Amino acid sequence: MFVNDEETLNGCKNEIQVMRKLTGHKNIVRYMAHKITCLKNGTHEVLVLIEYCSRGHVLDFMNKRLSTGFTEDEVMRIFSDVVEAVAKMHHSNPPIAHRDLKVENVLIHDQGRYLLCDFGSASSRVLEPDKNGVSSVEEEISKLTTVQYRSPEMVDLYSGFAIGPKSDIWALGVLLYHLCFFNLPFSTTLSIQTGEISVPDNSPFSVEIHRIIQFCLNVDVARRPGKDKIVYKLAF
Repeated sequence: MFVNDEETLNGCKNEIQVMRKLTGHKNIVRYMAHKITCLKNGTHEVLVLIEYCSRGHVLDFMNKRLSTGFTEDEVMRIFSDVVEAVAKMHHSNPPIAHRDLKVENVLIHDQGRYLLCDFGSASSRVLEPDKNGVSSVEEEISKLTTVQYRSPEMVDLYSGFAIGPKSDIWALGVLLYHLCFFNLPFSTTLSIQTGEISVPDNSPFSVEIHRIIQFCLNVDVARRPGKDKIVYKLAF
């Protein structure tokens, strides 16, 4: 990509740094190399080489299965791989939040694994609107996150809750719902704030999957589970 301003260039450098730190995990797309060149006109050319996944991303897979949907085994295989990738990020020192988890950012490896990608929104910074400024935090969130996957603390900046790794846990709940029902659970900021979701009466999925969705979609950040609790719940 070609970059014309310092802020975007720093964002690219941050993404490269995050990828280099995380590469090697089986559920994170592998970083291979990068090159940043300052051209004569002052524009920077940023080249990043990552492994190629010929099978595309999960949204492509979903589009091929619109008439049948996924089986429970397929859903849990995708979700478990994403949870492992997120756990790797959250176990970093300091913890890194992805901040833009969605089916479009999950690639299908040629060996059948699922890989988390696109770390342009990732950050180890915890945003506190009352300290960092509401307008500044609002600008960052609107620029780097996807509306339907935003957590309550991202849409209500006066809630008093900090924005960090726990926002990824909420997004995991949205992602799991999306994988199950091929629809997103929230359509408005108000519905996100209340956290009320509707599970189809004819849902073919187990009570356990419904519980994991509810487990993640807790509007109270303090009561929302951490990545280790989700891993434990998946294992047992």
